[in-house]
Amino acid sequence: MKQKYQQGDVLLVAVTKRVESDIKTECKIEKGGDKEGKVILALGEATGHHHRFELNKLDPAVTVSTLHERYGRYRRSGYRDDPSYYLVEGGPATLYHEEHNPLEIPPGLYRRTIIREFDHISNSFREVLD
Repeated sequence: MKQKYQQGDVLLVAVTKRVESDIKTECKIEKGGDKEGKVILALGEATGHHHRFELNKLDPAVTVSTLHERYGRYRRSGYRDDPSYYLVEGGPATLYHEEHNPLEIPPGLYRRTIIREFDHISNSFREVLD
């Protein structure tokens, strides 16, 4: 069974070892975070809160990298700005959000998904309110 970690509307699902090397080969990998030392998984547009790893709070041996998928199937295509995968190496990393308890994520490669719900009345999907 795949390991899953959920914090509000953000779901991290562990990638199986069988496909991990393929993903690492096909994606652009960026180590580190933004200028404030944060790796942001999802922005909160209404509140300004966001789901994030704070690199300055991690053990120095721990790294968190973002993996960006290609736009198309061909190698000449560009990469997406928004990362699809997160790689935690060297030890666990803590996921933070102002409205949720911190969540410890063990080392591994994870696919990030934003949870959506289906509205049967309007016959449409919408993002879960966080």
